Amino acid sequence: MKSNESEGTFPLTRIPAHSLIKFVHHVIDEMCGGVCVSHENYEETPLDTFWIATQTVKTLAQSIAVENTTEDEALTFLQALDKELSQEIYEALQSRKEEVTKFMVQESIASTRHLKDFDWNVKLAVASDKVLNLNEPYVSLQLHTSTGTTDFDEDTKNISVEMTLTEVDRLLENLKEVQKKLTDYQSNKVAIKN
Repeated sequence: MKSNESEGTFPLTRIPAHSLIKFVHHVIDEMCGGVCVSHENYEETPLDTFWIATQTVKTLAQSIAVENTTEDEALTFLQALDKELSQEIYEALQSRKEEVTKFMVQESIASTRHLKDFDWNVKLAVASDKVLNLNEPYVSLQLHTSTGTTDFDEDTKNISVEMTLTEVDRLLENLKEVQKKLTDYQSNKVAIKN
């Protein structure tokens, strides 16, 4: 992250210093699904500069939350501001880091296709056009997936898969490995909190 007065910190200098920390918290509230930051509260700032300042805070908050931007890097980015004010902004962003990270993860998950439901049945292939007597069982699997978090914005898709018993066994082994890794991850997460 580099400091650039035309793209980075400059818009923050146009927000009154006495309300800049409040502005930073309002932007983070908006990022995390709260009320949008209103220009009415910062009317002395030109509208275009206000929106650029909002985007600058969002970028810096995401950088601190996801990319683990160091304090020195953040303060360098904020160098156009008073040193004490830059430190206060960094501390405000750092104090909300976990909240920003959690919301970004939720947003990422909400936009990812996930399994909503599934149906399965076993069928027996008795013959084919090349083999008269096949008698091979296979599983027909219907996966119902969704990308939305509510019924209103839901984008559903049905995927049909047919698998032999060998492929089913391989799928079950892979799912067991995933379940073990998730269990290990949850155990480590609980151990770290304690």
